Amino acid sequence: MTSKAKVLLLREPTPSSDSDQDRYEAAFAAAKYTPFSIPVLETVLTNITELASVTKQSDFDGVIVTSARSCEAWDKANGTERDEFPFYVVGKATASTLRSSMPNADIRGESSGTAEQLANFILAEPPRPPTKLLYLTGDKNRDTLPNILGGAGVSLHSLKVYETQGSSTFSLQLKEIVPVRPTVPWWIVFFAPSAAEFVLPFLREQFDLDTVKVAVIGPTTATFLREILGLRVDAIPTKPSAEELLRAIIDADATPL
Repeated sequence: MTSKAKVLLLREPTPSSDSDQDRYEAAFAAAKYTPFSIPVLETVLTNITELASVTKQSDFDGVIVTSARSCEAWDKANGTERDEFPFYVVGKATASTLRSSMPNADIRGESSGTAEQLANFILAEPPRPPTKLLYLTGDKNRDTLPNILGGAGVSLHSLKVYETQGSSTFSLQLKEIVPVRPTVPWWIVFFAPSAAEFVLPFLREQFDLDTVKVAVIGPTTATFLREILGLRVDAIPTKPSAEELLRAIIDADATPL
């Protein structure tokens, strides 16, 4: 495989802090590869009607909001006027998102960087911690916060308000970039097991997977591809970074088949 291979990065391109260019695309382009990024997953709001109904009960001591998507769900369900509750948040980014739609909201705990820190902040609230909280979650939340608060006697009403699913535009974007059974060399880079399972049928439509090389961002995804999907993995970086991924692919290209 030559250094002019095309590289399909199965992830959302994200500008770096000091550049408008995605760090993975920049690394591969600098090494004379031709990179393409396609988002694989998308987040959608869910249970909005239920959230509106639950909020009308108004018997909560506060609302736990840990992501921008939860903020979006609250706005969609209740508008920007329902700011009578204290809102407990993880991180300044979530606090900023919430404050942008509800400037008068009582936002607490934004210095907490993790769910564990926020739970401990809530339990230390003077003069006493809240007794009943509404917790807005996604579909991949850990049990850290519920376990800590529940263990301390706080009643937590958890409601999933967003979830991740396969991108509705992935197939179309893939076809726009990749011709059916391309003759030029390609690398396909997988970044997560869930994404790999979703995209595999679409990849089989475009590629002869026996003729492409496959890279992964880490050993967990590699194991999933090999043992569950039955795919060959040609490159695994020593660290999950753009630079190490590029290095692993360059090394694999330099090794005879």
